[in-house]
Amino acid sequence: LQVMLILSGPGIPGGVRVKELVGLADVAPTLLTLCDLPVPETMKGRSLVPLIRGEKIDPQPVFSVYGNVDVQEPGSVIYKEHQLIMHMEKFKEHSVKTGLPEAVLLADEEPIQLYNYIADPNEMRNLAKEFPAKVVELNRMLDRHQRLVSSAQVLKGRQFNKMDEETRRQLRALGYVK
Repeated sequence: LQVMLILSGPGIPGGVRVKELVGLADVAPTLLTLCDLPVPETMKGRSLVPLIRGEKIDPQPVFSVYGNVDVQEPGSVIYKEHQLIMHMEKFKEHSVKTGLPEAVLLADEEPIQLYNYIADPNEMRNLAKEFPAKVVELNRMLDRHQRLVSSAQVLKGRQFNKMDEETRRQLRALGYVK
């Protein structure tokens, strides 16, 4: 999924088009930097201000939920020119054995998909079997990210349990929690 991010304001040069892959997590650090405010160390993402100024920054993986958003497991990672899509609900186990996770198909769709999103933006040619080492590399990134997401959800649950009942009621009424 590609979405344009358009920025305008003091200190932002006009007509700059950035082609580097960035994520939604990069928006808040960018806005804080543009406002000359500190970016908390605990904040995910990075400021895109160097890109706006024409500088280079190191590529970072971008994660997304793919398929069932209720599962809250990132099923896709894009890093440099490759995108790995792992259909999590189709796996019997998530361990790496012979270079590819063992999978149980629940549909005709291949559970492991690797695409060169620059050369093949329409995702027509699955490269997973041709490049198993790339699948393993990106799957490790996905696993690390999933562990971080899982631990954050546990902490979020603990935070929620520490709230007073009125705050919980208000958050439920606003649709932030169930």
